[in-house]
Amino acid sequence: MTAAASLVTARIIIDQTGSSGFAVISTVSTLAQVLPFADLGVGAGVVNALAARSASDRVKWGTIASAVRIAIASALAIVVIALSVNLFGSWGTILGLQEYQSPDLDLIVAVALAFFAASVPLGIGQRVLVGLSRNAQAVLLSGLTPLLTLALTVSVVALSPGNWLLLAICPSAALACTSAVMAASAVRRTKFKPRWIFDADFRAGGLLRQGMYFTVITLTASLMLPLGRIIIARSGDLHAVADFSLIMQLYLPATSVVSAAAIALWPHFAANRSAGLATRKKSLIPVAWFGGVGVAGGSAVVLLGPVVATVVSGGAVEPPTAAWLSAGVLLVVQSLQFAIGMNLTTEDGLRFQALWSIPMSACAVSLTLLLVSEHLPAAPFAASAICLAVFLVAPGIIRIVRSWGPEIT
Repeated sequence: MTAAASLVTARIIIDQTGSSGFAVISTVSTLAQVLPFADLGVGAGVVNALAARSASDRVKWGTIASAVRIAIASALAIVVIALSVNLFGSWGTILGLQEYQSPDLDLIVAVALAFFAASVPLGIGQRVLVGLSRNAQAVLLSGLTPLLTLALTVSVVALSPGNWLLLAICPSAALACTSAVMAASAVRRTKFKPRWIFDADFRAGGLLRQGMYFTVITLTASLMLPLGRIIIARSGDLHAVADFSLIMQLYLPATSVVSAAAIALWPHFAANRSAGLATRKKSLIPVAWFGGVGVAGGSAVVLLGPVVATVVSGGAVEPPTAAWLSAGVLLVVQSLQFAIGMNLTTEDGLRFQALWSIPMSACAVSLTLLLVSEHLPAAPFAASAICLAVFLVAPGIIRIVRSWGPEIT
């Protein structure tokens, strides 16, 4: 459903604005992907606290309240940064969109980031649902985002066809709405009172410490592809950006499916550890399953991607085969890492992942810069796949093997 809605949205944008307009809109609308760490990683502490069988309701409420307070502070910082760039700089220059100049671009970016900022504290609701083992509900609700994006895109085209830059706001506005729905569901299931957010009696320690490691992990892993888009924009042209962006329209829904399934493992692994039931076998079997899912998904991306691209763009955007192949390989590697990462969610495990994530991201960006001159849209995917496998997947498997015995510990 996510893939279908995203591809229809892409087709509408390309029909209305052409490949260059699609490149601009996709660059602006996906800027929030560079900020997945916006909640400062406190969502990790929320999942662990709510998944713990021995935690009292008051401990859980205190954890939620503390997490939301931190997320609100982060959201305000995002708004301040967006306004500061508007006053003292140019988003067009930062995003590598010098070819496209518009007095409205800075305002559109600021509004898009404001909607994203609103989704940050509201997004704690998703982590609450995951911690309560309500991942299925979280997945269903998250499916509202692409549907709302499509609905808003159609509305902008119908009501204001001349202001096509407004289309860049639709994804972040849809995300804010979806986050609000999940927050309401989390409040209802936990009986949490929103006024407790401002009550100093409801607090939890250690959130920022866990969050620091989780922030490093999400920041380094998620920066690779968005930074790759900016590197392509600054090294190539808008046609290459359009090629990369169209692949991402198919790649992101594919990874979201695997990611949604993997997140369900987090409270499962946490509960097993707290009950002393964690074993090497129970940890590695999900990794093998997710590897198989990644192979199936990656093969689908490589085989069906070019056909889908032709249909979606009407032949206006045709990414090269090497780019599709690189994206397929990255999906396999990322699927393995999703399962490994959900296993290593203790404070020590998060610290382990964070320490390996730093050289991984540095290597991925450097390798992208090295490859981009000859392999424009393929470079970020290939570089990310290689570095993710070397710096996170391989060390993660070794860590799991050494941490758990073959029988119940």
